[in-house]
Amino acid sequence: MTLYEVGLLTVSLCAAASVALAIALVISARSWVIALALKADDITPQAFLLERMAARPPSTGKFPPDMAWPLYARRQLHTDVGACVRQVVKDSQALADRWCDLFLRGRWGDIRLWWGCFPLPLLSIAALLMTALVITILTAAQIAFVYALTALLALLLSLATAVMRSVEYSWGRLRGAEASCPTCFYVSRRPAYRCTGCTVLHRDIRPGQLGVFFRRCRCGVLLPTMALRAAWRLNAVCQRCERPLLTPTAVARDVRIPIFGDVGAGKTRFLCASLDALLESVKEGGPAITFPDEDSHARGQWALQLIRSGQDTTKTTDALPSALTCQIGAGVTATLLHLFDAAGERFRAPARHDEMGFLSTAQGLVYVLDPFSLTAVTDRLSGIEGGAAALSSGGDPEGTYNEVLSRLRGSGVRPNAQRLAVAVSRADLLQQHGLAPAAESSDIRAWLYEAGLHNLTLAAEREFADVRYFLIASQSSRLTTRNTDPGAPLRWLLSTRGLNLPDPLVIHLPDSPQDTATPVAPIGNPAADRQAP
Repeated sequence: MTLYEVGLLTVSLCAAASVALAIALVISARSWVIALALKADDITPQAFLLERMAARPPSTGKFPPDMAWPLYARRQLHTDVGACVRQVVKDSQALADRWCDLFLRGRWGDIRLWWGCFPLPLLSIAALLMTALVITILTAAQIAFVYALTALLALLLSLATAVMRSVEYSWGRLRGAEASCPTCFYVSRRPAYRCTGCTVLHRDIRPGQLGVFFRRCRCGVLLPTMALRAAWRLNAVCQRCERPLLTPTAVARDVRIPIFGDVGAGKTRFLCASLDALLESVKEGGPAITFPDEDSHARGQWALQLIRSGQDTTKTTDALPSALTCQIGAGVTATLLHLFDAAGERFRAPARHDEMGFLSTAQGLVYVLDPFSLTAVTDRLSGIEGGAAALSSGGDPEGTYNEVLSRLRGSGVRPNAQRLAVAVSRADLLQQHGLAPAAESSDIRAWLYEAGLHNLTLAAEREFADVRYFLIASQSSRLTTRNTDPGAPLRWLLSTRGLNLPDPLVIHLPDSPQDTATPVAPIGNPAADRQAP
């Protein structure tokens, strides 16, 4: 072969390669445009939801996955790459069929004339083979580049997801932030959120397969991920009953304190007086205390007006209580305090224990104990005309306590993970009759022990993580002293959850029994005292 022929062959092969590269680029670009834009196969939220449920069906009692557009790198990418490959193969087959129709099957003139133009047929075959090779290499390179870039992006998004989830989890653990419903008493790590566009519920707003920083709802609205961000932009609802929750829920510290006691023990009056005391304690400094929802605001105003005007409280209705919620502070450092006050009859009926779910999710309990329900106290008052009959509530303190403890055990709740504040009410009347103990917790415990509640005191200290005893006067803060402050039980329970409120600024009355050294008559057993020589 002469040098001229070698040069001619080289130029021909280069021309064929150039044509092959150009055709490959055109086919590849055309295929990707058709697959990604003109005939895109989008994985819809409904289809992605069905795939996830088929792969991992939700267990009994669990909610199905949320319906939103999947993260591109998680699902849509694989569909798009597959569609592009199929389109490239389809276009390559069409090119090969066209070449065969033109050159091999003789449709472009006489095939003998065409093959007589040697080596042009050989060059066309070489160009076709080169085109197929270039298309294969180019498509493989494109897929490798896309997957490499997506893998890097997926790694960064996974790291961001892990960091954001860790931040949210740590915040919830350190702050005690949960989503508690004041109506159905259901407590979850995070609430559900309604889409601002189509109002569909998103039950798990954490970063994940549906989005890292934002997720796109099925209606196209972008929603922020993480409760720390969604709490201020979306409407939170209870995961179970779907009723609206307060704005800082799952971000603010959440404290739930049921108030229990026997019929006529003074639970409602204690709630009213303790609210008044907490508000008075922060007047001169400390976080603001507000009522974040209309129902709590109305009930709170009623409670404050009742206790400050000195009116008598009416009997608590037998209906299930909704929480009276106070917000202490503002923003992410706020605390939501939920107070539950149920009628005493509910604690006496074991069949109705299942209705009081707020006991199982409590983080502290206040047991209001009427001292005039104790036989030892009423016996001391037997010499006063009408005294014992007028003051006695006729309740059974130990019976109510045992019923509540039974409810906790039956729900699988460990009482030793909770704290109990025993509030001995009607301290003002005890002082009037010279029966009030000293204000220290140990003195009140000893007083109750001597009054016949030794079983209750011993059982409480054995069952609960910590027990404190308080002497309270359920009156306006202007009529109480530091030793009979009704807000002391709540402040102690709040302090165990990481919130320390300032000491109350109370007005000590000149004739307050706590301000004098008047001796207090021991309780003991009056019958045994009379038989003693």
